[in-house]
Amino acid sequence: MKKSDAASVQLKSYPAPWKGQLVLVCSKCTRKLKHHGDGSLNVKRWLKTRQKASKTGNKLKIVAIKCVKMCPKNGVTIATQQQLSRKPAEVSIIRSEADLEMLYQQLSS
Repeated sequence: MKKSDAASVQLKSYPAPWKGQLVLVCSKCTRKLKHHGDGSLNVKRWLKTRQKASKTGNKLKIVAIKCVKMCPKNGVTIATQQQLSRKPAEVSIIRSEADLEMLYQQLSS
């Protein structure tokens, strides 16, 4: 295939197999937080529990990803679809349940 032919070919896209917003959670940050102190901040579990308790029907797809290379002390790095669509892309560092609640409210709006 020539270069000009490759440029005209587009990748086929497919609908996502989930409904709602994608939330990427750094699994290395989560693991480090569990081993170094307050393991009560389980981001994935907290978001799933909050989603079930919510009457708004806000759907979240929470995916654990490998290291984001930020490695905050006593925090977990999270990226949402909204943050990644900005120029430049952004991430959040979650250190408490209050931070998680604020993130959830942002995702709900």
